[in-house]
Amino acid sequence: MRRQMYKTVMVSMVCSLCMATTLCSARETEAPEQTMLDNLLTAIQQNDYLAFLQDATPKVKAGLTKRVFAGVRSQFAPRMQQGYELSYLGSLKQKGCEVQLWKVTYRDKQDDTLAKLALQDGKLAGFWLQ
Repeated sequence: MRRQMYKTVMVSMVCSLCMATTLCSARETEAPEQTMLDNLLTAIQQNDYLAFLQDATPKVKAGLTKRVFAGVRSQFAPRMQQGYELSYLGSLKQKGCEVQLWKVTYRDKQDDTLAKLALQDGKLAGFWLQ
């Protein structure tokens, strides 16, 4: 009985691993165009508030003050300027937007950042760095 249970568990684990590998491989090939994210991160590094808002919805433009932008910049720009890599994690549909999830891995080997980019009709409807 134990031996049969062990075999069942092992087969389940192997099947799960195979499925996870397939899903991960598929996700990597489906990464969306990252131009907008690149532009946003460059604007943060270069302290370019207007460039950051260039592709934003009117609501984002009205809500994101220079003060908030400066706070984000002071927290993230120094590490970004040392270098980073982006990895696409996937996307969600939320409140009429496509929300892309990206991992920002910094060259300094410290904590990573989760970047969430909400797009509505090709425009920036939200952006978060965590």
